Amino acid sequence: MARSWLPADALARYIATGESRSYESLAADLGVSKAAVAARAKAEDWQSVVESIERDASEKVMAQAAKLAQEARSRQLKRIADLQGVAEEVLNPERVRGLLATVLKAAIQKEDMTAARILLDRIYGKARSQPLTADGLDLPSELETTKDVRRAAAALLKAVIEGAIAPEDAMRTATVVEAARKSIEVDELEQRIAQVELELQRDRKR
Repeated sequence: MARSWLPADALARYIATGESRSYESLAADLGVSKAAVAARAKAEDWQSVVESIERDASEKVMAQAAKLAQEARSRQLKRIADLQGVAEEVLNPERVRGLLATVLKAAIQKEDMTAARILLDRIYGKARSQPLTADGLDLPSELETTKDVRRAAAALLKAVIEGAIAPEDAMRTATVVEAARKSIEVDELEQRIAQVELELQRDRKR
């Protein structure tokens, strides 16, 4: 026959069984009747006690979670601030130019002109095309004949040899001269074709 009395820690045992708790399982564990457990639970209002404990535990968990989240956010903000500080230091224009100048010096000492040119472009920016000045150039005022083209080509060559203009600028100008030469050739060819057609027409009329 099941006992009717419960030990003093009956409530603690009931709570310890977790979500699977029930009067029936506790009664079986203690060797008492389910009615005895139900009577004690009613007398001591176990349900309210359990709800209070669960509510307190939930609040503590939420508070702990909020604390951890705040700490994580604080660490993240600090990390961002640290990274910003590092970025500002690394990306400081004067610092970058100083570092690149040091590397440039080393590249020149090693006679690595390719690396030196790249570094110069990085420090001062790539040179952009600038309008050519007439200084040092004796170009024809107009390019209308093949003779004008030959004079222009000779003037460019002379200017490069004398150092009046850079080879790159001479090449850019030579492109314009070459375009003029082709245009002159086309005009001359058209004139020759027209002359041949005119002579053919005259021959037919004879």
